[in-house]
Amino acid sequence: IYIPVVTPFNKDESINFQGIKEVTKFLSDNGVTGIIPSGSTGEMIALTKEEQIAVNKAYIEAGHEYGIKVVASTGAYRTRDVVEMSKAAENDGADGIMAVTPWYMGPNEKELFEHYKTVHDAINIPVMLYHNPYYSTVLMSDEFMAKLYNEECIDAVKERQADVFRQQNLRRLTDDNFAIFYGYDVCPVECLSCWTDGWVCGTGNLFPKENVDVYRLASAKQTADAMKAHENEIWPY
Repeated sequence: IYIPVVTPFNKDESINFQGIKEVTKFLSDNGVTGIIPSGSTGEMIALTKEEQIAVNKAYIEAGHEYGIKVVASTGAYRTRDVVEMSKAAENDGADGIMAVTPWYMGPNEKELFEHYKTVHDAINIPVMLYHNPYYSTVLMSDEFMAKLYNEECIDAVKERQADVFRQQNLRRLTDDNFAIFYGYDVCPVECLSCWTDGWVCGTGNLFPKENVDVYRLASAKQTADAMKAHENEIWPY
């Protein structure tokens, strides 16, 4: 279970680096596997490239200190910016990077293939595709996402469309080395009980222990208990 962490700010909108350490310790103390800084929850759209690199570095250092993994979000509209931020994250010790599809003027499949292939070939740590058609305007087919994996452009996916069948189909089209992460908070038990390897959980910023409990129960195939925990511990909030 990975938490797409918030970016703490000071009142003058500068980065609150002490806050980053506090967030990381809080999540580590509550049992999460890892964190993803500078994603949607981390307000990547509001950060400059330099701020994004700095936030990733600070979270990587804190992750090392508190013993959890860090997959740095390095998404950007320009491929060369993604490459630059991904290289920086690798040099700073990230366990992997996550890159959302370029947004606004959505690229076609040929452009997306070249984008992710370029990023993948530029670094030596795993690349997670962040598939979020609701925010990015880019809706990928299962077949194309599988092609990205099968032709060595990505190693994992955060599937934000949150369709259990799509995740089942992705597994059919790839193999067990392709890491499929459920990327929303509505039906993690169903996804974890079927085909996914992990959960990227936004509400974990607020309720990490409760979400970790759900994750562990679902991963252990204790489906009924996991469903009850998800209903009783998460949704009342």
